[in-house]
Amino acid sequence: FHFAFKAGALASYLIGRHFLPTANYVMTFIFTVIFLALDFWTVKNVTGRKLVGLRWWNDSREDGTSEWIFECIEDDSVIDATDRNAFWLGLYVWPLIWGLFLILNVISFNLDYV
Repeated sequence: FHFAFKAGALASYLIGRHFLPTANYVMTFIFTVIFLALDFWTVKNVTGRKLVGLRWWNDSREDGTSEWIFECIEDDSVIDATDRNAFWLGLYVWPLIWGLFLILNVISFNLDYV
């Protein structure tokens, strides 16, 4: 479940950008951003809490100021090592994958979308 929206974003990018040359660039961008937003929400609210015991949110006070609240699980022994490793691997490798696509797109320098 942790990798579902990541895979959806990657698939929408690859299918829209590389496999369907007549695809609309704007629709590819929109679908990719929607999948990435869903991935952010899932990592923040579901898998972060279930897999590694992390939770955070912003609390707005009466006077208009805001406070960021961060919580972590007290006892690390209740967290499965495989779940923890999968969570952090997905979190750290994901930007590297998008960075690779960035480098490949800069190298190819295609002016089709200008």
